[in-house]
Amino acid sequence: MIDYVRYELKPSPTVKHQKLLIELCQRLYASCYPNGVLLTPPLDVYFDEGNLFQPDLIFITDENAKIIKEARIE
Repeated sequence: MIDYVRYELKPSPTVKHQKLLIELCQRLYASCYPNGVLLTPPLDVYFDEGNLFQPDLIFITDENAKIIKEARIE
């Protein structure tokens, strides 16, 4: 949801997309993971009531760990 507008869900990601995501996860894990948390969907990222996202990959530094809640990122 962006500015209170719900967008139609796209079809499932392609195999190429998934392979790219795995490669990105591996690289981020190797280089950044000691300094934060790496998360994958399904997991909501809530900015405010009108803006809710579900990104393909989420990296949160340790210094921002307080935004990680039980059910979502806020």
